[in-house]
Amino acid sequence: MKQQRGDGDEAPVFVRAYDLYTWLQDRLGGEPPSSRAAPALRQACRLLDAVTLAVRGRGIDRRLEEAQEAALLLTVHLRAVAQAGQLSDRQQLHAHDALRDIGRQLTGWQRHRSGRRRS
Repeated sequence: MKQQRGDGDEAPVFVRAYDLYTWLQDRLGGEPPSSRAAPALRQACRLLDAVTLAVRGRGIDRRLEEAQEAALLLTVHLRAVAQAGQLSDRQQLHAHDALRDIGRQLTGWQRHRSGRRRS
């Protein structure tokens, strides 16, 4: 059975994940990125990849779990980057606010999907 895409509510989470990825890339993505920044950028990329594939209907439930995991790990790596002085307190707060928003959207999408399976 072919998996269907959602009802259109998933697009904002893609935009938010993409914006966060590009924002972090602009601030941390030197050539090569620092040893502290590289893990954060990898998790931001992993988050964006998982959200992109979920939005495209590719293993949605698994991708949503992967996105949640990447967001959690990104939070930890951003703290290390900030402690190394590569993000200001204000920049760290901006990134964490974006991650909190992404997490809420992912959780809502997961709840929506689990409710549809029960009905």
